[in-house]
Amino acid sequence: RISKREKTIGKRIKMKKILVLLLLIYGVVAFAQIPRFTKYNVASTSVQIYLPTEPKWDQSTSEDGSEIFIYDDLFGNMNYSAIIVKLHPTVVNDKPENLLESYMIYLEKAVFTLDQKAGFGKGHTLENQPNVKGILQMGKSKDGKEYKIMGWTDGKYIAVLVTSSLEEMNYNIQEMFLR
Repeated sequence: RISKREKTIGKRIKMKKILVLLLLIYGVVAFAQIPRFTKYNVASTSVQIYLPTEPKWDQSTSEDGSEIFIYDDLFGNMNYSAIIVKLHPTVVNDKPENLLESYMIYLEKAVFTLDQKAGFGKGHTLENQPNVKGILQMGKSKDGKEYKIMGWTDGKYIAVLVTSSLEEMNYNIQEMFLR
């Protein structure tokens, strides 16, 4: 037969186990690496973008005179990249979505080296900017890195936003960044 004192000790041990479990759960949730996106200006352009970390823009000029701004940072297990192109006035044309597609094909081959691709998803738009058109591409590189690439253009700028990781990526976090 169990005494009253032994029952009390048993209850205390159970409470301590529950408390330890709750503290572990809290620790995992509190210290999980979830990015907090903040709106930043893209250098001296009129473009603004939500990023998980303060950007340090690498800036260059293309052969056609377009200005290129590149952001690339690892946060948690996901890499975030943004390539913003301020098109030179001589490059701007009446079919900006075709120009965006050509640029994304170039990036697929030259930068991301995608081995497996889903094919372009065209016709994306932004609710607050109906003149901006978007193209989505998903794929995987030979080393197993998964990519989700979203390209946007209004005819004056091209923005290519990329998430990539060797691990499974959180869909909601990707969408916050890409859109």
